[in-house]
Amino acid sequence: WLHLLKCWSLLKNRGDSALKGLHIKSLTVRDPYCGTERNRPRLKQVLSFLKGHVGELHRVDVYCSEVKERQRDGTDYIANRIEVAYQVERVLSDLGIDKGDALVKELGGNRSFHDRELTFDAVDESGCSSTHRYFLTGGIDYLLDERSDTRVFHAVVMN
Repeated sequence: WLHLLKCWSLLKNRGDSALKGLHIKSLTVRDPYCGTERNRPRLKQVLSFLKGHVGELHRVDVYCSEVKERQRDGTDYIANRIEVAYQVERVLSDLGIDKGDALVKELGGNRSFHDRELTFDAVDESGCSSTHRYFLTGGIDYLLDERSDTRVFHAVVMN
């Protein structure tokens, strides 16, 4: 769990977590590789950790891509995307996140989909809403790997 504390320390603003205790209306995860069989446990770790540190996590949508290793075994492209979406939605369900979707993009058809980010639409105790965007240079897998170098950039938009 030390790497998750590192993760949380990266999600800080002015010495305390920018998200601690906030009601999160929605979280959008954009990471082309978070749906792979290898990275789904890491996605689950991050979501579990965040769920325990924010006031409420109402909805999570995950955008990822197909995974190459599944296609090499002759699996049909559409069936593969459905399977990846099912497995990611199972991660959400296992964590008790009832609202959300997994959107799996076709491999190769979306070369512009390489950015990795977490976008939180939040409401504080006074009812003010804000959007917190965390840009991850290495994705969720690098964020949770103590041996990998990654950078996190944070931007806040008051709505």
